[in-house]
Amino acid sequence: METPELAPTSFNATEKTLELMEDRYGKWQNKECHDLKASLLKMEDAASGRVRLGTFYSSALNGNWQFSESVEYLRLLGALDESEPSRLRVIIPNYVNSPSNCVASSRFYSVCCMDECDALMKHLETEIAAPEATPSRITQLVSNLASATVAAPRLLTTSLVQKLNDIAVHHGGVVPLHSRLFAQWMHHAYPRECPYPHLAGTTAPKNPMQWMEETGMETIADEHTMRKHAEDQGSVSTRSQSDELDMEYLPWLHEEELFVARQSSGRTTLRNALRALAMLAAVFAMAVNVKNSWGSLRISTAAQLPRYKQC
Repeated sequence: METPELAPTSFNATEKTLELMEDRYGKWQNKECHDLKASLLKMEDAASGRVRLGTFYSSALNGNWQFSESVEYLRLLGALDESEPSRLRVIIPNYVNSPSNCVASSRFYSVCCMDECDALMKHLETEIAAPEATPSRITQLVSNLASATVAAPRLLTTSLVQKLNDIAVHHGGVVPLHSRLFAQWMHHAYPRECPYPHLAGTTAPKNPMQWMEETGMETIADEHTMRKHAEDQGSVSTRSQSDELDMEYLPWLHEEELFVARQSSGRTTLRNALRALAMLAAVFAMAVNVKNSWGSLRISTAAQLPRYKQC
């Protein structure tokens, strides 16, 4: 008995199937990212969203190959907190979202961990429906916004509220949602989900292959270096597990960068538009005047040229 031939699948159907697989693969692969984050949280330094470098390397020395990146490479990734030189720490969300944890990379795409802070920001953007908001509105929303590791509702700490008010003072009473200072505030509010925003140009995340090709250096720390950091850590005192106390020790840089240009008020926008139209009209009038003058000059010059008879 002959096996019946299967009907060939159309190109469009195959293309759609591949697109669906591509769209869903990232979410499936992200399960490994959650496992990676969970491993780091078990080693977390108080409630800081950070792991002390000695603890990080101790895990690698005990067989966890994932936590062995060199100090230089962690710094390039923006995953190293050096605000206290004697207390180097790995920033959990920055590390999880770094290119070093991307898989299935090629010249055309990489499958990387999904940024958990995006969902939090999406909620705020949807509720506010504007590029900026007052501190009280943001406080109300964030107090009732839970994350994977932060329960809600909650009472924001005095320090968090004060920092939000300081940002508003810097911007005339409102807080721009797409700014470095607000991203920094979100990191303080959700230190395990929102990455710490470094100043532009101070980091240059690269995958391991790019790093090695450009520098000739390995991305993995050698065993001697890892053991040294693990041993030196014993001389550094530990801090309380209090969330509010540890937030005071998270770095806060008073440098602003706007990721999206702020819109002007309606009156200012109208005034700028009228000014632009006036300038355009002036340029047009000048162009017409130059054209007319050039035409008159050509006629006048032609009239003055001597005429010769044809032989």
